[in-house]
Amino acid sequence: MTRSQEELFATEILPFSAFILTHLDLYNWGPFGGRHCAEIDSKGTAIIGPTGSGKTTLVDA
Repeated sequence: MTRSQEELFATEILPFSAFILTHLDLYNWGPFGGRHCAEIDSKGTAIIGPTGSGKTTLVDA
């Protein structure tokens, strides 16, 4: 049985030398005071929240 490209993990379709973001550790970055950890799923992760909650700041990190 062959899987479609949508079902493949990023690790299965990217070259071996590619960097894959799996987690993000922040410390006193923008509105995020103290230490925060964000897990990134290789299948996709959505960053949601109200206006001014720091979504863009998180992506900038």
